[in-house]
Amino acid sequence: MTTANGHPSSVAPAPAWARRAAHAIALCALPSGLWRIAMASGVYVGYSDQVLRDVFAIPGWGIAYVVGLSVFAEPAALFPLLLVSDRWQPVRPRTLAALAWIASGLLILVAL
Repeated sequence: MTTANGHPSSVAPAPAWARRAAHAIALCALPSGLWRIAMASGVYVGYSDQVLRDVFAIPGWGIAYVVGLSVFAEPAALFPLLLVSDRWQPVRPRTLAALAWIASGLLILVAL
């Protein structure tokens, strides 16, 4: 089998169950992201105004926190789709491993 750029593909395509699982991960993160954005924009999501002020600091810096969390969580939930797509197959396994280590290190630094 050859890839779009004419190089032979040495990696088998991802199994169907892995593709379904990657889509499920992306879809599972979507409702919480939409809920956080609704909360930040002032839509009633089940909390009183006092709880939003005291616990979440909304309005204020809490808006940046919940929107930032959604902006960070959605691409993280979409990452498994990249892993099962055919676009990563032309990348050499050593290059992909290096990218995975760099991404893991950056995530640890951000968490610290």
